[in-house]
Amino acid sequence: MNPILLFIIAVAVVAILSLRFWPLSNADFHVDPFTIDPPNSPNFYLSKNEEGIFSVPAHSLVQALEKMVATLPRVTRISAGSDGLFHVTYVSRSLVFGFPDLISIKILESSPTSSKIKLFSRSRFGHSDLGVNRARVQVWLATLRENLGT
Repeated sequence: MNPILLFIIAVAVVAILSLRFWPLSNADFHVDPFTIDPPNSPNFYLSKNEEGIFSVPAHSLVQALEKMVATLPRVTRISAGSDGLFHVTYVSRSLVFGFPDLISIKILESSPTSSKIKLFSRSRFGHSDLGVNRARVQVWLATLRENLGT
């Protein structure tokens, strides 16, 4: 086989593996979706305030979210907040190359019978996400509504 072709293949494999196993730091990626300034690139989706209003107590929303996320393939919790509120960041990896997308979520209690959730989903690498982050947030919110019957 051509040595140049072998070199190109080796570089591609190393590049893909480095993306797959790239370390994720809590300090860099565990952000508050309610206060984050959106990036200038189009590779993210920040849920709108009206998308995240639920007529259930915050603890019920937290339980429904954790139950839903536990069923999702290639989604792992990488960080949880210590501020006494439900604030968590997950990493979701693409099927083939394992590209990491980060999803920071915060749930706040609006009243004893209602809560609000905000999701900030973004790609770790690349400039465009082809709508993947928006679709993820919308599916997660729709699934939560369905599971909670709201």
